[in-house]
Amino acid sequence: MAAPSNQNYTVFNTQNVNDLREILENFNDSLLDSRLYHVGVDLAARVYQVCYFDENGQDQNICYSKEQFTHFLENPPRKPLFIAMEGCSGCNYWADVIESYGHIPVIINAKFIKNMKRRGSNKDDKNDALTIRKALRCGEDLPLSLRHSQTDMVIKALFSSYEQTIKDVTKICNITRGYLIDIGEYGEHDSCTTGEMAIKCIRAFIEGHIHDPRFKDHIAYLQINLKKLQQSLELLDQYTQELEKHADRNEMCKLIQTVPGMGKLIALLMAVIIKDISRFKSARALQAFFGIVTAHTGSGNKIVPGRMSIKGDPLFKKWIYQAVLAIAHKGRYKNLKPRSQWLIDTFDESSTAFKLKVIKAAAKIIRNVYGVLKSGKGYDPEINDSLGSNKARTNRHPNNSKSSYNQDGINQFNHDVNKKKLPSFDNATELQKLGATA
Repeated sequence: MAAPSNQNYTVFNTQNVNDLREILENFNDSLLDSRLYHVGVDLAARVYQVCYFDENGQDQNICYSKEQFTHFLENPPRKPLFIAMEGCSGCNYWADVIESYGHIPVIINAKFIKNMKRRGSNKDDKNDALTIRKALRCGEDLPLSLRHSQTDMVIKALFSSYEQTIKDVTKICNITRGYLIDIGEYGEHDSCTTGEMAIKCIRAFIEGHIHDPRFKDHIAYLQINLKKLQQSLELLDQYTQELEKHADRNEMCKLIQTVPGMGKLIALLMAVIIKDISRFKSARALQAFFGIVTAHTGSGNKIVPGRMSIKGDPLFKKWIYQAVLAIAHKGRYKNLKPRSQWLIDTFDESSTAFKLKVIKAAAKIIRNVYGVLKSGKGYDPEINDSLGSNKARTNRHPNNSKSSYNQDGINQFNHDVNKKKLPSFDNATELQKLGATA
């Protein structure tokens, strides 16, 4: 069968994950041997392992330099090619290059490739490229990664530099604080835990001991730390201003900011990570994507929820945790607007651990974000604050072992029995509670 022309694919937006998955699935179904158009590339710093079928249908797995790989894109064995690679450093650049030569770039989730590798096979570039090429046969089940634009990559780089600058400021503050305590300067000086407080403490020490020759060396050392702190804080302000400019230009970020607890920076970070809300089927899927779920442990009928899952973006999880703390204490210690009734009920529960309450509140925030992005409308507190309240969950299905079995639940259970849709129960005792026979 002849290869489809490149014009059949230029009308599609290959940066959209759903469209790209549909193109790949239809292509695999339309050709008898679509493998001839599949190419797997393992990206590295200087060399690129390319696995493909040549003009004679022979399997090739060759290591190319950058110039040789570009020559391969200019003179492919057939066209258009589906060129797949892992979601790693350099994938966005090569996706633009591949698309400029009329091919279709496919960025695959790196974890999926890792799980596809054969047991006992060597971990080398050849096996990686072969696994990436074979993954293209999955079609609609292939987990694709988003392509980031130049603006998105700049924003993520700014966030990385912003976080690193905060770590540098904290490190200098801790060193300065310990040094002041070591030389016997207690009192106000041991409270320099922030950059501004550390600068005040250093200046106060210099002004108080400038004429004392015993502290000449100490003053010289603290002046160096003072200069580093001032430079770091100025740099932090520049990063903040630049990120806020990007937040003001991002429409999705403005919509996320209508949700309580979402400031400019965290809303911008969330908008860059989500990028396209249509790729998430539900709010629970978005919650699981960010990893705002508890890690369960236990066996049998005893399942114990523990800490927050390690999945998801670690920077976002750190910021959403701080956002929840700010909302939780809003109205409790400051003269601000009162918290929502749902949040009051959540944090006033005495039987739940505090971190589980934080996870619960963070999950609610993410579900609200999903709602505003899906609808395209701002946050409505009258609608969203009533969702998830304890009063709205009094009548539960009896399949939940922790539910209170009311009369409505018994009727629902008897209805399921007649329809032969028996819910699962742990033992016969629970069946007897519902008035049913075991």
